[in-house]
Amino acid sequence: MTKIDVKGIGPVEAASITFKPLTIFIGPNNSGKSYTAMLLSALNHALTSRIFINEVSQKVLEKLSSRISIEKAPEDEILDAIPDAIISSLRKDFPTSHIRREIERVYSCNISDIINHNIGTLEINVNNKFLNYSLLITKDEIKINNVNLYKEKVQKFLEILKKFSKRTPEILQYFLKLLTDFYIRFTLFNIFKLYDNIWYLPAARSGILQAHRAIAATIVYEAPYIPIARTRIETLPRLTGVVADFISNLLTIPRREVRTPPPYFPTLPPYFPTILIDLAMPTRKKKELQSCVNFLEEVILEGEIDVKIERESMISDIVYRQKDTTYPIHSTSSMVSELAPLDLYVKYLVSKGDLLIIEEPEAHVHPEKQRSMARFLVKLVRSGVNLLITTHSDYILAQLNNFILAGTRKPEVRAREKYNEDYLKPEEISAYLFKKNDKGYVATPLEVTEEGIPEEEFAEVARAIGNEYARLYYSK
Repeated sequence: MTKIDVKGIGPVEAASITFKPLTIFIGPNNSGKSYTAMLLSALNHALTSRIFINEVSQKVLEKLSSRISIEKAPEDEILDAIPDAIISSLRKDFPTSHIRREIERVYSCNISDIINHNIGTLEINVNNKFLNYSLLITKDEIKINNVNLYKEKVQKFLEILKKFSKRTPEILQYFLKLLTDFYIRFTLFNIFKLYDNIWYLPAARSGILQAHRAIAATIVYEAPYIPIARTRIETLPRLTGVVADFISNLLTIPRREVRTPPPYFPTLPPYFPTILIDLAMPTRKKKELQSCVNFLEEVILEGEIDVKIERESMISDIVYRQKDTTYPIHSTSSMVSELAPLDLYVKYLVSKGDLLIIEEPEAHVHPEKQRSMARFLVKLVRSGVNLLITTHSDYILAQLNNFILAGTRKPEVRAREKYNEDYLKPEEISAYLFKKNDKGYVATPLEVTEEGIPEEEFAEVARAIGNEYARLYYSK
């Protein structure tokens, strides 16, 4: 389970977030919900990137080599020594430049611009399965504090690698340094990762989707001039990192079937065992979330979303198929164009164990369809996908509460009420209300019980509307 404590990011004064299979952010516009979600994405990407893993693994390998002879020591001894080498390296020299660069990329601004001006510093504490560390960020520097490795958990993880090492052909004992490099990288990736992958669906998806072809065409047109001018493409608008990643994912979805090595995977000679490659590069099972895709397309979209590549431009085009007719995505309803990226992400990108962040899943969706959207979210959770959603919808919240209540009922009752395997348990959910304070907004945890998630935020608005109506109705 991942927990992040944040003080002083954007409009947020403080937030202490424990991420569960379903995490929900509720609150007014501009209260920092997206700021907090984007930070999670930035940290995960920065600390699991190839360049970061390369730098840290080299330092750990040097530290390890100074303690034992890698060429002569048994593999078990090498694996036992890795945790101490990692923590020693991180405490001495934690490369924070990658964190700064990725935060600035994700928010598309200088790091000083995202620090809450009422507080003056940004404090982040990250606690995951294997590692706990704190960051103190000012406009000039990033300091790392309190790096603690949960050594016992790391050693249990390394037991898996020990079992693998026993299957390694004896000839590879000559290549122990290369094998050790992989062990270190693989361990570092699993220590730092918050999730295997974080996929971010920003708000205003339909508008971004309409523009993705124009952006792609501009990049293709300007590409020959980039090496000559050595400047960025001035004709493109400035995009946040999450929007840029979103467009990039949409443009490359048709080509995602090719397996690419993860960041912890070193360059290997051709004679290295294929079992190591299979371990590092698992093939995504196309059908693992197919039932979720079927529900989204049959019940909510009432049609199929797909991607085709134009031969001349090589630019991907997203289309909507309904019965025997195919429509370009810009000719469809706002609901279809808003949900098309969600469909494609679940169909081609998201896997079990990943985190999918969805801003405002209710956008452009009719209230009755919002009820179905809530069921779709539940289906994703039951399929093993972690979700973080930001929402302003009392319909989605109320329907989720029904699924929580269904989780307390016997299977035969759920079947009779047509809930079947679509249910939630209170312990699978964390919910936070972003409320205004003196120095910004505070993410207040909401208690999730068998009766559901408190809906007081929306109830207050409903009461205000009702009171206003009553005054008008009875006024003379």
